[in-house]
Amino acid sequence: VADSEYRHQLETDVMPFKGLLLGLFFIAVGMSANVSLLLASPVLVVLLTLALVAIKLLTFFPVLRLLGYNNADAWRTTTLLSQGGEFAFVLLTTALTSALVEAAVVELAVLVVTLSMATTPFLMLLANKLLEGSAEQRDYDEMPDAEDPVIIAGFGRFGQIVGRVLTAQRCAFTALDVNPGQVDFVRDFGNEVFYGDATRLDLLNSAGAKHARAIVIAVDDVAASTRIAETLRETYPDVPLLARARNRQHEIKLRDIGVHYVVRETLLSSMDLTRELFRTLQLDVAAVDAFAEHDKETLARQAAVLHDPQAYRQTTIDASAELRELFMDDKTTA
Repeated sequence: VADSEYRHQLETDVMPFKGLLLGLFFIAVGMSANVSLLLASPVLVVLLTLALVAIKLLTFFPVLRLLGYNNADAWRTTTLLSQGGEFAFVLLTTALTSALVEAAVVELAVLVVTLSMATTPFLMLLANKLLEGSAEQRDYDEMPDAEDPVIIAGFGRFGQIVGRVLTAQRCAFTALDVNPGQVDFVRDFGNEVFYGDATRLDLLNSAGAKHARAIVIAVDDVAASTRIAETLRETYPDVPLLARARNRQHEIKLRDIGVHYVVRETLLSSMDLTRELFRTLQLDVAAVDAFAEHDKETLARQAAVLHDPQAYRQTTIDASAELRELFMDDKTTA
C-alpha cells in the first residue's frame, strides 16, 4: 500500500502511532540497560556519557555551519543528533554474539548510549532557552471553512502576485506558507495568509483541497513543490493544478506528475527582457519568439524521455544543434 496512490493518506493515518511505537522502543531500551552498573561506577558512566555527547556536539556543529545552517538551526540540529543512535544496540548485540567484544564492555556501552538519549530532552530545553527569539515556534493555524476556494501553497513573491490579482477580482483564496516570519510579514500589510505546511495532506484537507476550484503551487523549495503536486494529483485527480517551477528539470517533473499548467519562474521575465534588448540593438524580435517556440517543443520531447537519462541527454544535444541551424537559416534568409 505504501507504494500505491494511497501512500499519502496512509502516512496521515499512521502518524498518531509513531509516538506509541517510539515509547515502546524506549521501554525496551530501558529494560535492556544494566542500571546496577551505574550504581557501581557512577563517575565512569557519567564521564563516558558526557564525552559521547560532547564529541558529537563538537563534530556536528561546525559541519552544519559549513553546510550553510545559521547558528540557531545548527545548534538545534546538533542537539538532536548529540545522543547515541539506536543502531548502536544492534551493533553491540551483534558484536557480543560474534564474541568480538566482552559482555562487560557491551553492558557499559549500552548504558552510556541509553543515558545519552536521556540527555537530549534537557539539552533541547536548554538550547531553546538560550536561542529563544531566534525562531518562532508555534502550532499551525486553523484553516477557515471555504466554499470552492482557490488555494495558494506558498505565499512568497510569486504567490503574493497571484493573490493580489485574485483580490482585485474579488476572488476568495486560502494562502498557506510554512514560514511563520513570512506569514506575519504579509499579514502586516492586510493580507490573509495561514501558517501551515502544504506538504501535509491533513492541512490541505482542512484548507478545502477536495472542493477547490484550483490550487496554485508556488512554494520555493523544489522537493516540497514536487511532493505537494504528487499528493494532490493522487488524492484529488480532478482538481486543477497550476505550479511555479524553479528550473527546467523541475518543470518537466511537474508535467510528468500531471500538473495542468507549469511556468518557470524566470522564463517569461527573461524572454520579455530579451525582446526589449533586441529592440534596443535593432535586431529581429521574431528570433526571440522562434527561440520560445523551439524551447517549448524541446521541453515536450525531454518530458517524453524523462526516465531515460541517456535519451534525455541526447535530446538536449539535438535541441542545441537544431537551434543553431534554425538561427543560421534565419541569417541566410535575411
